[in-house]
Amino acid sequence: MIINIDCLNEIIIVLFGALDKFIIALIVIMIVDFITILFRTYYSKNILRFDNDNIKKRLIKKLYILMLVILAHELDTIIGEDMNIRNISICFFIGTEGMNILNNAIAINISLPNILRRILQNIKNKSK
Repeated sequence: MIINIDCLNEIIIVLFGALDKFIIALIVIMIVDFITILFRTYYSKNILRFDNDNIKKRLIKKLYILMLVILAHELDTIIGEDMNIRNISICFFIGTEGMNILNNAIAINISLPNILRRILQNIKNKSK
C-alpha cells in the first residue's frame, strides 16, 4: 500500500487544522513524555509497571489528547471567530505533558532549572 504524502497532509489539516508549530510541539513533547515514562519505569526497576497493558493505557491517553485537539479544532471551525480554542487547548496539553516530563526527571533524581517549571506552569495556567 502506497501512502500519498499530499493526501496524508490533507487529512492532518482537516483533522488538526494547520500543521503548525503548536501541533508539532505537542506531538514532539508527547513522544518525549512517553520515552521519559519508560526511563522512569526502568530506573525504578518497577517491572510491574513496564507491562504491555500499562504501555497501551499510556498510548491511549496520548491518542485521546489528540482527539481532544481535533474537537477543539472543530469548535474553532464551527464558531468561526478567532477564538483559538485549538491553540489554547494545545498549550494546555503542552504544559501538562511538559510537567509530566519534569516529574519523571525528578523521580530519577535529575536536577531541574526552575525556569522550566515556571514556564510550563505559566503555559498550563494561562490555558485554563
